[in-house]
Amino acid sequence: MIHHPTITKDLEKIMEYLSKCDVIQLGLMDGEYPYVVPMNFGVIREGDLVTIYLHCTRDGRKLELIRDNDKAGFSASWFEELPSKTIHCRMKYQSVAGKGRISLVEDKDEQVRAMNALLSRYGKKTINRYSDWLFDELHMLKLEVEEITGKELTEAGND
Repeated sequence: MIHHPTITKDLEKIMEYLSKCDVIQLGLMDGEYPYVVPMNFGVIREGDLVTIYLHCTRDGRKLELIRDNDKAGFSASWFEELPSKTIHCRMKYQSVAGKGRISLVEDKDEQVRAMNALLSRYGKKTINRYSDWLFDELHMLKLEVEEITGKELTEAGND
């Protein structure tokens, strides 16, 4: 018997799924083709508003693309293999996909908030003030989510 995934727009579930994901795949427009890059991320939810924070160096392809087009897509997933005596590969998973607008974080207070969201996501200590040189070297990016969907498959067949 084949099991089908459950699709959800419930933000509680989606935030739960994101909490298990280590990396987000960020998709930006690069002419006719998407440019997709794996990135560390932090998430802040305020009511129905979800903001994903990312960071990058001051130079690079991502920044050029963001300056040309602020539309972005993203996905993140978590997989676990299930033991099986009869099926060669049996997996369960949770994933999130969506789209929104991406921009550089210019406000100093929001830069700190963004960095703390990212650090706390990976179990690191957060602080209230960072050295000025940090944000001279790094850009904090803000992806304001416009659409987001979660998907889960918890049963991957019977033994």
